[in-house]
Amino acid sequence: MPDSEKKKMLAGELYHAGDREIQADQATAKAWMVRYNALLGASAHERRCLLRELLGEVGSDPLSGRHFIATSATIYGLAMGYS
Repeated sequence: MPDSEKKKMLAGELYHAGDREIQADQATAKAWMVRYNALLGASAHERRCLLRELLGEVGSDPLSGRHFIATSATIYGLAMGYS
């Protein structure tokens, strides 16, 4: 059985970006980032809780400002930067 498109992507191989699993991951990443960016005025504790939801563990200084996830790399290859 051939590898899934997501497995190909994570292995650095050519893959079809329109694959349903990859598209679902991208939608999940986008929805999470909308939630995180909506917390710009929230407490550090609230932002840290949401970061833990995605990453599992975070330091004591949560990211501030607007951020984005490079969805071409899925959540597993999280890349954040200023937009």
